Amino acid sequence: MTPLFLRKQFKRILFWAIVLAIAPFFVEIVLVANLMGAEFALFFAAFYYKEIARLLSRKWLEFREEFVVSINILSDALPDRPDFLASHSIGSFVLLGATGSLVFVFLSWYWVVFVLGMGLGGDFCVSFLLLRKFFFWSASQRGVT
Repeated sequence: MTPLFLRKQFKRILFWAIVLAIAPFFVEIVLVANLMGAEFALFFAAFYYKEIARLLSRKWLEFREEFVVSINILSDALPDRPDFLASHSIGSFVLLGATGSLVFVFLSWYWVVFVLGMGLGGDFCVSFLLLRKFFFWSASQRGVT
């Protein structure tokens, strides 16, 4: 359902959209229309916009491809794993409560963003987490706190 304003002003909006679309090469159209006629000027405008439409279509396809790749990367990201997210959330909450500073909370997440941004991805982060768990586990088994 279109808003009432758009229904009442449709012709005016369409006219201004056409004027703004033609404006970048209006002088060329006027010269072509003056020399060769209005039909050729309309053909020139349609031919010119065909190339722009192809360019926009190609840019849209590139954007869509990059977007799908980004979504796939984010879906496999380490912070989405429950054990990682829970441990970091608890750690962030404790840091915020103990220090009252958001800087320390951001620093606790900084290495994750840095490593994922470098493209090292999950393998490096998982090995780091396993080492961290191993050292914490071995320290707790030895009675070291």
